[in-house]
Amino acid sequence: MKPIYILTLFFILAITTSGSAQRKSWAVGFQIGENFSTLTGENAYDYRPGISGGFHLSHYLLNDLVIRLEVSLDSRGTQLNPSLNADPFGANEYRLTYLSLPIMLRYSTESRIKFIAGGGMSVDFLLADQVGFNGSGQSGSPDFRPFNTDLIGCVGGAYPINDRVALSAEVRSVFAMQTADRPDGVASRLGRFFSWEILFGLNYYL
Repeated sequence: MKPIYILTLFFILAITTSGSAQRKSWAVGFQIGENFSTLTGENAYDYRPGISGGFHLSHYLLNDLVIRLEVSLDSRGTQLNPSLNADPFGANEYRLTYLSLPIMLRYSTESRIKFIAGGGMSVDFLLADQVGFNGSGQSGSPDFRPFNTDLIGCVGGAYPINDRVALSAEVRSVFAMQTADRPDGVASRLGRFFSWEILFGLNYYL
């Protein structure tokens, strides 16, 4: 299914459900944290740390069901496993920066300290890429796709400071639905991105 169709289904759900919700409320906020990403198609490569951060807009469809839209910058990539011998002429690191647009449905308990769980998808646009060769770099490689689509799952919690403000923490797993590189690229073995993200946020309820 194309990404635009999936996004359309989420918006239809938001419109049809919000009319019968027990309450209507909104929240805005930001989140930032660390991610650990790798590429599933090449066993010689390992997780590489990066930074994820951005802003979100959330709408309570029901008291415990939230639709959340985000805009974030994600630094992803992978690096050569140091326990393996590197090809002296091969790439030892990939560094890519994406503009990500996630949309998620999230369950949130009505207790004071909230438990959060949910999932969704994201469309990611490639902003910059760099391939490292034994300490040097080459920017603008034509082998990477200009955008990716991801599946997202998350669990976490939120602690209220007052009636309007809450702190949050969550762990996400992100699995790309497409390979990171083009089918005819020289890096055809890279496969798909897989990431773990640890995010901390501040939420303001409108």
